[in-house]
Amino acid sequence: MCIRDSIASVRAIAKFAQSVKTIAEEAETVKKRAQANIGKFLETYAKKRKGVQPGDVAKAVLNGVLGFDVANTVGTLIKDVDLWSAKSGGIYIDVYKRQGMGQGHAV
Repeated sequence: MCIRDSIASVRAIAKFAQSVKTIAEEAETVKKRAQANIGKFLETYAKKRKGVQPGDVAKAVLNGVLGFDVANTVGTLIKDVDLWSAKSGGIYIDVYKRQGMGQGHAV
């Protein structure tokens, strides 16, 4: 029984070693593929980066993540807020004058 157990142990170890070898080969293949993809990415990045300002990269990332033109939208929003502020200020002054509070008071 002792020899059978030893032979079974050797076979189990050999099978385990074969599994480790197979996993190591697969890992090496994945590593090579990842390195190739990283190389392609760096090459493309280097080509695209020429002549691009850092602000352009940030703008492109934000536009891509948010799905709309952030700079134009923010610019329009600021103009709309300014317009709303001017209009609401005008309404306040108009109401103030209509209530007779504007007479003799600096507005």
